[in-house]
Amino acid sequence: MKNRNITRATILIALGFFALPIAQAVSPAPDGGYPGGNTAEGQNALLNLNTAAGFYNTAVGFRSLESNIQGDFNTAIGTAALVANTADQNTATGTGALASNTTGAFNTANGAFALFSNNTGAGNTATGPSALVSNTTGGDNTADGTFALLHNIGGNSNTAIGRDTLFANTTGFNNTAVGRSALGSNTTADSNTAVGWSTLGSNTTGTSNTAVGVNALFHNNSGANNVALGLGALFNNTVGNNNIAIGFGAGSNIATASDTICIGIEGVDVTDGCYIGHVFEEGVDPDNFIMGVDVHGKLGTHSNSSGMRLSDLLKDHQRIAELEASVAALTTQLKEQAAQIQKTGAEGQMTNPATKVVLNNQ
Repeated sequence: MKNRNITRATILIALGFFALPIAQAVSPAPDGGYPGGNTAEGQNALLNLNTAAGFYNTAVGFRSLESNIQGDFNTAIGTAALVANTADQNTATGTGALASNTTGAFNTANGAFALFSNNTGAGNTATGPSALVSNTTGGDNTADGTFALLHNIGGNSNTAIGRDTLFANTTGFNNTAVGRSALGSNTTADSNTAVGWSTLGSNTTGTSNTAVGVNALFHNNSGANNVALGLGALFNNTVGNNNIAIGFGAGSNIATASDTICIGIEGVDVTDGCYIGHVFEEGVDPDNFIMGVDVHGKLGTHSNSSGMRLSDLLKDHQRIAELEASVAALTTQLKEQAAQIQKTGAEGQMTNPATKVVLNNQ
């Protein structure tokens, strides 16, 4: 509070220089002349201001800043703009803009009914008709677009740029949506980033997802920690977690699988898979290095000093094939020789005369 008072005093002193009497440049002179550098134009504008406490407020329009008693540096332009306000440094432009605000400070609303329901939320910026219209206590939100963050009540630190972005969000926080209807169904989930038309459009409770590209992660509902880069990437994922898809339509076959990576290919809805397009049956230059994957999943070339080339591997395979052919030929020869020896032995037994037994009869 002490720092706030010091800042307030500094600003008041600086503004005091502009309050010095000067010759009137127009005739008749403008309305005003209210104490404390306040300006009011319109029925009941700044009606309840304590001119000994509230300074440098501007109210233009029926009932604008009507309830302000001692708040400073507020600007309200439009019927009922900041009508209930008692806080400092709010800016409302448009009918009903920040109409319910009481103690929330540092808010900016530009558009009819922008931040209409805000009560105590602070540091919000709403640009567009009905932007952040339902917000009451949420703070540090930025909404730029018609109906952006329309239903947000207490969510903090959200950024919504584009019509209907974060449309259904109520208490979710740290979400970023850029593009019409991006994160349009999100309600309570947090830490999502959606860039592109309808990206993460069906997400309600899934957290920490990143989607860049039209319709990326469009059907995701409760899946978390997914990354989709490319038009329609991970389009059909609903509950899968920790998936990564890069490329047009990449991972579009993934619906419930988790921990799956798809690069330039639709993939298969099986957990713990890695799919890379344009690899299968694609030839490579035989002079290229051989690559491998270690137990940690690291992809790289052979670790020896010279590197192993495909041509070297092919030569090794050729030598092995030649040796195998030689062994096969030798094996055949040995089998033939063994068969010949066996045959010769059998023929020899057949040509030998039979043994005769002579009995000596006495």
